[in-house]
Amino acid sequence: VRGVLIRTKIDLRNNAAIVIQTFMRVRIRLQWYLCIRQSICKVQSLARTRQVQKRTHQLLRGVILLQAAARQQIEMRKFKTSIRASITLQQFWRNKSRGTEQEHLNISAIIIQCSWRCFRAQTSSMKRLLQSWKIQCFLQGEVEMSIIEKMKIAEQILRKAERGTASLAYLTCFYINKDEIYLEWMREQEIHIHGEATPNELLVKFVMNSEARKAPVFRKFSTKRLKLLVLKATIQTILAREEETIQNVAATKIQSMPRRIAEANKIAQKIMPRQSKKQLISAR
Repeated sequence: VRGVLIRTKIDLRNNAAIVIQTFMRVRIRLQWYLCIRQSICKVQSLARTRQVQKRTHQLLRGVILLQAAARQQIEMRKFKTSIRASITLQQFWRNKSRGTEQEHLNISAIIIQCSWRCFRAQTSSMKRLLQSWKIQCFLQGEVEMSIIEKMKIAEQILRKAERGTASLAYLTCFYINKDEIYLEWMREQEIHIHGEATPNELLVKFVMNSEARKAPVFRKFSTKRLKLLVLKATIQTILAREEETIQNVAATKIQSMPRRIAEANKIAQKIMPRQSKKQLISAR
C-alpha cells in the first residue's frame, strides 16, 4: 500500500511538474510573443512616422516650389505690364509729337501760302498801277525820260518777283526805299515826328509832292487823282505791314516747334522710370 501511495504521489508530482513546466513554457512564449509584437508595433509606428515626415517634407517642398513659381509669374506679369505701359507711353508721346509737328507744319504752310498770296497780290497791284501810269503818260504826251526808266526798272523787278527769283531782294529794296522816302521827306519839310503824324500820312504827302515835282503834267491835281494816290500809299503800307507780321508769326511758329517737342520729351523722361528704360533696352 505504501508503495502504491508513493508512486501515486510521485506521479502527481511529475504531472504537477509537467503542468508547471508547460505553464512556464507557455508564459515564456507569451512574453516573447508580446515583446515581438511590441517591437513590431514600434517599428511600424516608426516607419509610419518616417513616411509621414517624408510626406510632410515633400508637401513643404511642393508648397515652396509653387510659391516660387507664383512669385515668378507675378513678377513676370508686373514686368510685362510695366513694359506695356512704357511702350504705350512712348507711342502716345510719339503720336502726340507727330500730331503737333503735323499741326505746326500745316500752320506754317498756311502762313507761308498766305504771305505768298499777299506778296503776289502786292506785285500784281503795283504792276497794274505802273500800267495805268504808262497809259496816262502816253495819253498826256509829256513825260520825262527818268520817269520812263524808273517804270521800266520797276517792271523788271516785278517780273522777277513774280517768278520767285528775286523776292527777298525786292522786299529789301522796297523797305530801303521806304526808309529813304521818309528821310528825304523829313529833310525837305524839316519836320520832326513826335506822335503828330503817322507813317501813312507821311508817305502819302511825300508821294503827292514827289509826283507833283517829277512831271509838269502832274502838277495840276484833281480830287480823283488825290484819292487814288492816298489809296495807293495806304494799300502799299498795309500790304507791307501785313506781310511783315505774317512772316514774323511764321518764324515764331516754326521756332516754337522744336521747343515744344523738347518739352514733351522732357515730360516723357520724367514720367518714365529708369528701370522701365533698362527693361526696354534689354527687351529690345
